[in-house]
Amino acid sequence: MSKTTNLLVALGVVAGLGVAALPLSAMAVTDNNGVTIHDGTGTDDATNKYEGAVDGNASDNVTVKTTIESALSITVVGDDDADGETGQKHLVLLGDNGKIVNGGNASGAAKVTVATNHLGGYQVKMNGEATGFNGVTNASEKFAPVANNTTTFPTTGSSVFGYQTTKEGTVTNVTFANENWNGLSDTATLIATGTKATENAGDTFTITFRAHASESQAADTYDEVVTITATTNLSAGEGDGDA
Repeated sequence: MSKTTNLLVALGVVAGLGVAALPLSAMAVTDNNGVTIHDGTGTDDATNKYEGAVDGNASDNVTVKTTIESALSITVVGDDDADGETGQKHLVLLGDNGKIVNGGNASGAAKVTVATNHLGGYQVKMNGEATGFNGVTNASEKFAPVANNTTTFPTTGSSVFGYQTTKEGTVTNVTFANENWNGLSDTATLIATGTKATENAGDTFTITFRAHASESQAADTYDEVVTITATTNLSAGEGDGDA
């Protein structure tokens, strides 16, 4: 997912060693602290030698380490979380109380927050189901995906369904693959990119879903499960992962 960071600090103390010279005959010898260890008398033979005092330091070292573990998370909050059956989570209802009339338009949104410490940032992809936005009772009844890169969402004609991504607040780290309306595919499609690691709170953006129902669209409940996946951006940095 992201490269583990190791901090290495080596601590060492080095100092010289001092050894007093061996005494010579007829010469006073002192140690490094000025203390007499030979008064200069006697002969310099094997039985009359004095070893000087040693003054110095020994050194060693210590290695200090810490590890920052890789992190990647994604949180999706639907406008209607905890509404619907049994406190359903990650729920977006299109229209008032999830209802749309023939010939009308309805929309709803979800907020997506991505957080990562990966230096290369992240990518977010999204996909729907192979069956599309279809009827629960009659699966053959569908809302077709709106044409990609649609600047103005249709308000007339056949039934269509699509999405649009927008920034939330002052977030600057997010760029979108396309900021117009696009149709949802069952193939994971890139929708947003973060170019660097996020702050702890993460980067938040909004996905707005919208539908137009034709005059003749059959009465039914229509739904689609949408999967949103965050992946570390391999274009910069090492490692990969998803959430």
